[in-house]
Amino acid sequence: MDRTGPAGLIISLTSRCNLRCRMCGVWDNQEWDIPDRAVSEIAGLIPGLGQITWTGGEVFLSRHFRQLFESARRNPVLKQTVLTNGLMIDEYWAEQLTLSGATIAFSIDGVTEKTYESIRTGARFAGVLEAIDLVNRFRNRHPAETQLSFVLQESNYRELDRVLPFADEHGFSTVALLNMMHPCITCDPEIFPLSSPEAAAFINSLMPSLISRADRYGIKLTHFFTRFRDPESSARTSFADICRFPWETMYIDPSGLVRPHCLCKKHIGDIGRDSLAGLWNGGMMRTYRDNISKGDRSLCHELCIHGVRT
Repeated sequence: MDRTGPAGLIISLTSRCNLRCRMCGVWDNQEWDIPDRAVSEIAGLIPGLGQITWTGGEVFLSRHFRQLFESARRNPVLKQTVLTNGLMIDEYWAEQLTLSGATIAFSIDGVTEKTYESIRTGARFAGVLEAIDLVNRFRNRHPAETQLSFVLQESNYRELDRVLPFADEHGFSTVALLNMMHPCITCDPEIFPLSSPEAAAFINSLMPSLISRADRYGIKLTHFFTRFRDPESSARTSFADICRFPWETMYIDPSGLVRPHCLCKKHIGDIGRDSLAGLWNGGMMRTYRDNISKGDRSLCHELCIHGVRT
């Protein structure tokens, strides 16, 4: 039997951002903010949630973020994750984020000034280091985790060997190696090419060392590289084989379209005209559930089915 509502939400609150990153097309689209009606509905769902992820655009540019974040804090079992470039985190937010026990996921796609600033147009490397240090000051008082999110692309994959030392130096709990999940028509052409033999050879040679070093550092390393998944951690290699997203989560993207998860191919509705309650057990969500139950992966993203083959 289906739940009466999701156990987790991934919510883009706005498409607005203070940066113009090369691999992101969100800021180049029509400016969008989550509707007030949807905010009220999300607030009503919060008491029944176990996980919620706030993202954008940049979450700190949303006029609704503070209200929703504070509402979520009142649910003692709710785990919050905030995806951010970190540059708008001040002392107030550093304290509130850590006091709540939220995971703060910094988007950092270069561990040198040159690479970081060439990818994250409008950002200062010194600025993100200051934000990390500020959060870490408050982490000394309150338990909270930080994640370094690193989107692989042609201009940064050669820095992979330096990511873990950087993460260790700056106290990150997790390193997430990511790749482009959806095609970005307006993005810079130097997006990480999965077909690049040079990049594949480099990653293949480095990943075993990264995995063992992450263990030594005590850093959780997440990635989509199928060849290097730990066989002891899962008997399966396909996320789609064990996918629970259509039964557990909903994702609102930076234009208001709703999917079970950000990787899912087809949207199930639009938060501008549809209610989350109506979409939860609506026709398209049921189609996702039926397809997965039958072993039909036609609506599943390639990353979920195969991971990244290098």
